[in-house]
Order: sequence, then C-alpha cells, then structure tokens
Amino acid sequence: DSGGATGSGGGAGGRKEGSTRYTPPTGTGESQIATKASAVGGSAIHDGSEHQAMVALDCEMCYCGPNKLEVTRISLVGSHGEVLMDELVVPDEPITDHNTQYSGITAAMLEGITMTLPQARTHMMRFLGPQTILVGHALENDLAALRLVHTRVIDTGHLFPHPRGPPYRQGLKVLTQRYLNRAIQTGQHDSVEDARAALELAALKFRHGRLWG
Repeated sequence: DSGGATGSGGGAGGRKEGSTRYTPPTGTGESQIATKASAVGGSAIHDGSEHQAMVALDCEMCYCGPNKLEVTRISLVGSHGEVLMDELVVPDEPITDHNTQYSGITAAMLEGITMTLPQARTHMMRFLGPQTILVGHALENDLAALRLVHTRVIDTGHLFPHPRGPPYRQGLKVLTQRYLNRAIQTGQHDSVEDARAALELAALKFRHGRLWG
C-alpha cells in the first residue's frame, strides 16, 4: 500500500490509512489463534495493562547509508488480526533510499512525521508485555532493527523449515501462497498484511501440529 499517512498521537507520529477491521479468510484456522490466545490467558493479559496474550509484528525499513536498514513503519496486530498499532517512524539518520519498491514508503509519506524509534517502542509496550507471545516471520530482523529483545516468539520461518534445511528459509510470500492460497508482496510490501499472514500461518500449525507442512 503506497497510500498516504495521517497524523496520530497528537502529531507525534503517523498511521497508514486503512480500516482496522479484519475478517480472516475462511478455513485459515483463525479460531485456533483465538484458542491458543485463550490458552495463555485470553486476547489480553489481565494484569491491569493493555498487554495482549498474542500479537503479530512486521516492520518496513529504509536505508540510511549504503547498507544500514532503519525502521520506518511498525505494524502490530492482535490475535484476531485487528490492528493494534500501525505507525510511521522517522529514523535518527538521514534516509538515503526509501526502498519504496519493497517497503511502500515514500518521502512524501514521512513529511511531518516526528515519531522516533524510542517513542514507537514505548507505544509497542502498551500491547507487548513479558508474557506476550510475539508472532512474525524472520523476527530476528525486525527485533534487531527495533533494538528490542523478546523471549516468547513464534517465527514462521522456523515453523515451516526449508526442504534443504538451514541456512535456507522459505519466504513469507511463498508460504502464504502455498498454505493460505493467496498472494502477498506482489509489489510493495504491506506490514499489516504480512503480520496477518504470519499470524494465520502460525494458526495452521496450532491446528495441524508441529510436523504438518
């Protein structure tokens, strides 16, 4: 999605345009996500916070310098696929390549955006607590870019190992087409779409078992 962004948080950041409502495709095992979340305490952890039992994460990144990737969009979805957070972030260093072909981020989208990475992490912590299960694909890349450590993770890159074994890894696009029967990342990436795909792939594992797929 290469659409614009609107201000949020009193002008501190930006949110991609789009509805937060989501209806998972029939048969993807969304009920298994809810069941798994319930098994660890429901969709929310009852500790007086907004911490969720399970969330899915995906980030989009731009280049700052020849080889340095920095986060420019953070998307967090809940166990039912609902958008909890979808924020644009301005890096500390000047952007040298918006990586628009893959990230979907343009210079125009970041105009007026003031949310920094530390501020975005603080926003994430509203939903992500020590007991929250974090779902994603190749999460080590997102967590490294976020400068964040989290110990309760489900990574679909490991749930669906490559037939040739490590260090090879199946891409999220391939897994989504094969097991969810839909196309993603056909052009620019959408971090909300990717986070939901990872969540649904994890649900299939919950439903069919560790050795399935």
